[in-house]
Amino acid sequence: MKRLHFLTMVCALFASVVACVAQEKQISRDEYIAASRNAYTKARGLNRRNVTKIQTFTDGKLTWDEQWQYEYDLPDNIHYVHVVSTNGKTIRTEEVDIAKTRYCKRDDAPWQPVTSSCIGGGTGGSPMNDTTKYSVEKVKLDGKDVSLYRQNTSYKDNYSKTKDTEGLSFSELKMWINKDGLMVRQEQTSGLIDPKTVRHSTIDTYEYDPKIKVEAPIK
Repeated sequence: MKRLHFLTMVCALFASVVACVAQEKQISRDEYIAASRNAYTKARGLNRRNVTKIQTFTDGKLTWDEQWQYEYDLPDNIHYVHVVSTNGKTIRTEEVDIAKTRYCKRDDAPWQPVTSSCIGGGTGGSPMNDTTKYSVEKVKLDGKDVSLYRQNTSYKDNYSKTKDTEGLSFSELKMWINKDGLMVRQEQTSGLIDPKTVRHSTIDTYEYDPKIKVEAPIK
């Protein structure tokens, strides 16, 4: 009886593992891009907060730590925060846009009205070539059902300082989209395949809340 019970448990476990693996489905590049584009399009119509964390590693050590925060209070109020830490120094810049009126704050200095933007914008992207593969699977994120989309690419990094002695690099982009079709998280990592080394990491989190408000810092 005990042996039968044990075998039943093993079979059940094996079946669950197979089911989990089977959830991942290969998709086309067009399907992947459509899911991403639709998620961003839906987000544009909502009050939201997006936090982006960017890190760069050199020889296994953190050499660049950057964070962006964007708060959108529709239709046209935006609060930007940009913090960079490198070489033991931290620089913080904020900008608030109330329609066409802009305000800027750098570190501990007071807010000032400005005529042009005092903050740049984050840049991103990932290489795509014939080796790029796309997939989607149903997973849980913070206890909620979401769709996890993946884009995996291997390539030769011709911009690396050690390109002549290193092998192929990898880039993995993952995005979690909820049942409403909204992006809730995105991660991108890149580095060497062998030995597995992460050189860059970007993590985005998204929050949608009609209570997000952006007001002028100077009355």
